[in-house]
Amino acid sequence: MLFELLLSPAALMINRGIDDNDHAQDLCDALDGRSLRIIARPLPILLSANDGVLDVSADTQRQADVEISGTVIELNRLMFIDKQAPIREGHVEVIGDTDIAERFRELLLCARPDLEDLLSDWFGDSLASQLSSFARETRDWAADIAGNIAERTTDHLQEESGQLPTHNEIKSHFDAVDKLVNDVERLDARLGRLTEKQST
Repeated sequence: MLFELLLSPAALMINRGIDDNDHAQDLCDALDGRSLRIIARPLPILLSANDGVLDVSADTQRQADVEISGTVIELNRLMFIDKQAPIREGHVEVIGDTDIAERFRELLLCARPDLEDLLSDWFGDSLASQLSSFARETRDWAADIAGNIAERTTDHLQEESGQLPTHNEIKSHFDAVDKLVNDVERLDARLGRLTEKQST
């Protein structure tokens, strides 16, 4: 499968970045034995840290410590632009240990290759600078477009058809839930104190 063939050079680039970065080495060592599955719908990628090396595969059978799924654009946004918004907005789903997911994210950011350096080896410094700048601008533009489409769709569903609650309604709901949780905790504390008094 073509997708699986592409994972091998990707793994080589990531591991070269880990070798060249002391902090990335420490992160990879700390993640030893841990794994993260990324589902860039519909393609699955399994990252697993073993003995200071990051293995990259399309294994769908092995259990992962945490699983992240979303579109390529939203996963890119989560990785490079905002690590909270895509999850908060429901565009990216995380199942499992979010702390491990964050540590893998930090590792990948530390180990990512310098695109401009790679391109300069092939095309020279001037053209490499222009190509890497174009790539960054295209990535940011795509993320902005995706965000605008999602926002407009949400506005339409809220205003035109009333299928989604407004931001204020959502905030009021969460505030009410927080208040209920606090009330339950206070009641539990009071019951605990009363039980202690009765036992003494």
